[in-house]
Amino acid sequence: MIPPAPSGKPPLWDFSGECVIVSGGARGIGAGIVAHFARHGAEVIFGDIDRTGAEELCATLKTEKLEVHFVESDFAAPDAWLPLRAEAERLRLHPSLVIPNAGIASPEPLETSSAETFDRLIAVNLRSAWLAARDFGPLLRQRSGASLVLVGSVMARFGTPGNALYTASKAALSGLLRSLCAGLSPGGVRVNMVVPGYILNDPPNLYRPVVPPALWRAFHARFGHAAAEANPLLQPLPSWGEPEDIAQAISFLHSPAARYITGVELPVDGGLLTRSPITPGRGNEGWRWTGEMQQWLRQQGVDLPDETAAAFP
Repeated sequence: MIPPAPSGKPPLWDFSGECVIVSGGARGIGAGIVAHFARHGAEVIFGDIDRTGAEELCATLKTEKLEVHFVESDFAAPDAWLPLRAEAERLRLHPSLVIPNAGIASPEPLETSSAETFDRLIAVNLRSAWLAARDFGPLLRQRSGASLVLVGSVMARFGTPGNALYTASKAALSGLLRSLCAGLSPGGVRVNMVVPGYILNDPPNLYRPVVPPALWRAFHARFGHAAAEANPLLQPLPSWGEPEDIAQAISFLHSPAARYITGVELPVDGGLLTRSPITPGRGNEGWRWTGEMQQWLRQQGVDLPDETAAAFP
């Protein structure tokens, strides 16, 4: 499911005459990216393993009199990008923006995780981004103003139980970004990364381990915003983001307004990465003092505040 065309007044981008290539475009953030660039005049070619979701997206956009081009492709495969490049050649389109968005997660205890899971997750989340640069880099160099925009995650900055593989794959994208920037930018291709925080997907990420995939779209359509409102905010801004927010950030990074920007990681996270784990009023805003510590400090002549003794007996 994709959000409706925005009703506010975001920047009026014009990508007419441009060809945008997207992986993982059938749902979630990827579908929002596909819809956004199609709505702003670009020819969009997207790949995904989810044919049903892709067909639903194409049908939805057709009601807006917009046409996008879908190529079924598994981005765990080393040749996944080649059919998309072939489709661009068939349509006589010259790509100006490539977005390796495809990503998967597999939360599970370390003790039960498998080498096969590791290999597939790294292939989709990391290797496919490198392959996008390898397979499209020469074409992007031939086009003025071309760029490659990776899609990272705030999870690259956190350590959470059961997400070691996902976190590692997204953290590795930072190193890949810097190397691709060094390799492609001298040829005129800018390379940047957006770093999404909590985004209303289908369903929100926190619910994916519970909600069966067959129910994702229906769950998102009925409970998307309610799910966000029902959970405590983890970032300063008082709402979760939507796929359109990620697409807007990519539009800026690709636009002439960002012509002198390359190699950056742009958080689109409502300020999540600024949030300290120490939250006043939650009991974790200070170090605890044992009675023995307090007695020793007083013996040394330290005048402890009364609230310290009261808070940490």
